[in-house]
Amino acid sequence: MIAWLDGDNGDHDRLAAKFTGTIESLVDCYESDPDSGYAAVQENTAAGYKPWLKLLRETVGKRLIARIVAKETRRWYREWKALAARRGTDGVRTAYGCIQTLKTLLNYGIECGNESCRLCVPKTQTRT
Repeated sequence: MIAWLDGDNGDHDRLAAKFTGTIESLVDCYESDPDSGYAAVQENTAAGYKPWLKLLRETVGKRLIARIVAKETRRWYREWKALAARRGTDGVRTAYGCIQTLKTLLNYGIECGNESCRLCVPKTQTRT
């Protein structure tokens, strides 16, 4: 307490979003990390990403990244598309945006050194 009062110890680290292994926690870290790509985009661009981040958080946010199987993303894509279609659009833009945002989040997690994110991204195969 004395250190905090003296200004030696801020609450930033204590209050910062923590990665717990879920997609939701990765979204929270991505949105709040001043070193993430999200922090570097213009405000209107960030506003465009918010609906996809929100949809990821609401639909698959509790999912542990270490337990994601690649083919699940095909089902998620169909579900996001159907969800958006019920709102009167064809849903492709929403579903595609969620997939792209998920890829961005996983890459951010890799940049942060999260092993579960690295293992979740399939390795690129080269043709010989």
